[in-house]
Amino acid sequence: MSKWKWPHRLIKTIGENKCASLTLALILFLLLNPLLSCWHEGLTCCLLVAFYVVSVFAPYFVSSSRKVLYLTVIPGGLFLLPKMLQVFFNRFNDPMTETLGLPGTAMLLLTAFEVLLVCCVMFYSLYTTHPKEPIFGCVLSYLLLAIVFGDLYFLMSRLLPGSFAFQGAVFTPELNDMWYFSFTTLTTSGFGDIVATHPFTRQLAGLEAACGVLYVALFIGRQISLMTTTRRTERNQPVPLPGKDDGNEVV
Repeated sequence: MSKWKWPHRLIKTIGENKCASLTLALILFLLLNPLLSCWHEGLTCCLLVAFYVVSVFAPYFVSSSRKVLYLTVIPGGLFLLPKMLQVFFNRFNDPMTETLGLPGTAMLLLTAFEVLLVCCVMFYSLYTTHPKEPIFGCVLSYLLLAIVFGDLYFLMSRLLPGSFAFQGAVFTPELNDMWYFSFTTLTTSGFGDIVATHPFTRQLAGLEAACGVLYVALFIGRQISLMTTTRRTERNQPVPLPGKDDGNEVV
């Protein structure tokens, strides 16, 4: 029977470390996705589908709210399933001009799910009592914020052709390119190899850079303040004396 205990322990560990588990999964996805795209296209499709499925269930996993579950799973089953089929049929990067169409609608809905997940993670990391979850919650919400803007950039690159240029030449970016551009913009690194050329994408990039600065200043500052207050409260709590229970002697 002991050999069957490790799955239960693993599930329990994941349930107690929600933000840490999602952070690890997201980092692995970001590292494996570009590598698999150069090696095997089929594995890349499977990885993308797994990412979409996790994106749908992740808000419920963090919030444990049935309302959030219904809000994400039902629309996800209706709209993200066609998107998954498009991935397998190699239609993920079809141009989306004039109107959103099915690929654009699916991408927009996925972005809405990711925004909901960011809100759930930020709320959870602010009010959880787990000692390590607030730290991983800050990391996870920061990474997800870059993913959200990257999806928006990818959507705009299809709706507004010529919105981005690579080393001075207009090009049609892939999703990994837009995630890379999003991370460099959010962290205000600004390497300059990929630049936004359309006025709307420029404003969106400026808004992301402002969000990256304000995130560190406001949210992480608030998180540190709450953690400090909690620790001070725990230290100031009276320690019960031996042989005492709520002020009464234990017989």
